[in-house]
Amino acid sequence: MALDLVSIAQPHYIPGYTGHCPEYKYRIGDTYGSTTHKILLDPSVQHSERLVLSDRTADDFQIYRPPQTDIDIVNARFRNGDPVYKHPMIPGYEGFLPRLNNHFGQRYTVAATEALSEFQRVQLNQRAARNQLERVVDLQAGKGQPWDLVDRFSATAEFKLPLVTVRPECAGILRDVPMDEPQLSPASHSVSPFFMENGHPDKYIKKGESRNNEETHSFSGHVPYGFQRFGESSKKLTNSALCDFSSNYRRRQSTEWAPVNVVNSKMAKKKPMPNLSKEEKMVMVISEIIQELLVAHRQGKDVNLNKMKTRISSKYGLGTSPRLVDIIAAVPADAKKILLPKLKAKPIRTASGIAVVAVMCKPHRCPHINFTGNICVYCPGGPDSDFEYSTQSYTGYEPTSMRAIRARYNPYLQTRHRVEQLKQLGHSVDKVEFIVMGGTFMSLPEDYRDYFIRNLHDALSGHTSSSVAEAVKYSEKAKTKCIGITIETRPDYCLQRHMSDMLNYGCTRLEIGVQSVYEDIARDTNRGHTVKAVCENFNLAKDAGYKIVAHMMPDLPNVDFERDVEQFIEFFENPAFRADGLKIYPTLVIRGTGLYELWKTGRYRSYPPSTLVDLIAKILALIPPWTRVYRVQRDIPMPLVSSGVEHGNLRELALARMADLGTDCRDVRTREVGIQEIHNRVRPYEVELIRRDYTANGGWETFLAYEDPDQDILVGLLRLRKCASDTYRPELKPGPNDNFKQQAIVKLIVTAIWSKFKVQLL
Repeated sequence: MALDLVSIAQPHYIPGYTGHCPEYKYRIGDTYGSTTHKILLDPSVQHSERLVLSDRTADDFQIYRPPQTDIDIVNARFRNGDPVYKHPMIPGYEGFLPRLNNHFGQRYTVAATEALSEFQRVQLNQRAARNQLERVVDLQAGKGQPWDLVDRFSATAEFKLPLVTVRPECAGILRDVPMDEPQLSPASHSVSPFFMENGHPDKYIKKGESRNNEETHSFSGHVPYGFQRFGESSKKLTNSALCDFSSNYRRRQSTEWAPVNVVNSKMAKKKPMPNLSKEEKMVMVISEIIQELLVAHRQGKDVNLNKMKTRISSKYGLGTSPRLVDIIAAVPADAKKILLPKLKAKPIRTASGIAVVAVMCKPHRCPHINFTGNICVYCPGGPDSDFEYSTQSYTGYEPTSMRAIRARYNPYLQTRHRVEQLKQLGHSVDKVEFIVMGGTFMSLPEDYRDYFIRNLHDALSGHTSSSVAEAVKYSEKAKTKCIGITIETRPDYCLQRHMSDMLNYGCTRLEIGVQSVYEDIARDTNRGHTVKAVCENFNLAKDAGYKIVAHMMPDLPNVDFERDVEQFIEFFENPAFRADGLKIYPTLVIRGTGLYELWKTGRYRSYPPSTLVDLIAKILALIPPWTRVYRVQRDIPMPLVSSGVEHGNLRELALARMADLGTDCRDVRTREVGIQEIHNRVRPYEVELIRRDYTANGGWETFLAYEDPDQDILVGLLRLRKCASDTYRPELKPGPNDNFKQQAIVKLIVTAIWSKFKVQLL
């Protein structure tokens, strides 16, 4: 690397340089530009010979030319083939991989390796078939030796190619060599020590001896029963062991076993199965499963699908049960409305009537690294982390991350594959809501953001658009409609200009990382923004018409149990916060983060599992009825967590602890009618309209809901907000007809919700 390009008096960030800097994660305490400058000047760091930025020619840098020996090594590497480039999957390679679309449900590395292996096998088979065909053509053309005569006749019979005259030098083969049937001798064992008579002189090892002036070869093969013998010479041991083996072999061959008839009433009644292939048996199993499900529906019985699949599969002699996707695909069209609700995998995903499709943008560095010098102490992932192919704050092993990596972070492919997967699992995909994940999306260049959002809409409509506005227009008329987009962002990338762009994208909800309401914790964890900025951002976002979902992290460093409970009380009761939704992410210690170093040195300790369950139970009991809890823990696999959450069902454990304590969780999700029907098998009967008013973020908000108060079931809801007079969106400024507009909206939406509810009850 040319040091003279960066050796300047004032260290600063190099314009345009965004390359990977492996040594960067080991440096702390300086700004990003200062740290980069020190690394580039550090003689202990091995730099690349390639220039970062330069407009000079190669002749200007002859002094940096490596020795001739190094050049010869590099040339030989490319000439003979570097083993690195022969690996089935090159990390970071984004070129075309044949047959990759045929592999699903695997990590990208495994899928790429298997796809390339399959492609190589097909190429080898085709090459072998081509070589065989060329040999047949040569044989039929008369090319070959006399011993190729049989091959020539067999080739003529197998491949119907045009026959040509035999060459003169090979014509004698056809006249002189008669085609007699080969005389086959009866099958017999070769003369080997295993099948010789026991008195045969070669049935043991003879070294250095001769018989009849012929040298005998020593036997060095496997000696059955030899490991059971001790205290003998090799010669005697081999002979005695081989004799025992021959005797036992002859005894087994001469013994006539009488057939044994086992009488079993169940087996006697069982009809013999026809000789069917595995695929035919699978079709019969799926057909019988569907028939039994229809019979059970007519009789009003509940069946255990897993037990039914196992029983019918064993009946047809199948070792594996059919997949749920195959059963759903075989359901007749007139029976889909009956059977799909029973066969739907994870019905909780679309219990609200909306199919959530999570997509990820391309990996990029966290934006606040430029002015804070580092990322948050607990944040994994990103280009400079141990999980370098993942996006920021993700490891690459979450289900959404693996789908994104498999699609090479292509938004169109991510959407198409996920929607098709949900459809195959029996879910309705008429209404889709996108969640854009993978770091701070609004910090990416505007061209990439427009490309990403445009492809999300085009994946639903099937139209190829040239602008975001055109994509949104066609998406509104598609069969699968996008009813909203949620974008993850930070307070410093959720300003007025960002909110206006997101409104053009079709965004309806924002997920903003708050993590803590304490200023000292935000500073100690290197958040890069203040809590005051969060409150101001909430006000701007709600005045622009967005729903707000806050991310909160209990169990952060320097926060004890009581302080964690107090911060959530502050979050729910202080009008400066009061978000519409909440995601609770308990702190996780993951390799490669700053928190991991604190944990290794004993300066940070996570809550014990029981204490964490108690904390989540207390937090859920504090949630007001207008707030929805979307998640209670991250989707990071437990093997990657060094310390923190030890159970994958933390919400379930917290709800069970609340039942023991006699407290209830009254958030929107828990009380929703679809969730209650799935979990508790209850439906509302006495439904009434309930109104709740509260102040939040500089405005007046009203939460209207149709509920069953006795069973605490939520049927429908509507959020209203009277914005402040200083909102920057002119269409949302208060006017003289606001009350009339709100009443009309309430009447229209609530009537539609109630009509849908009555249809469901019928």
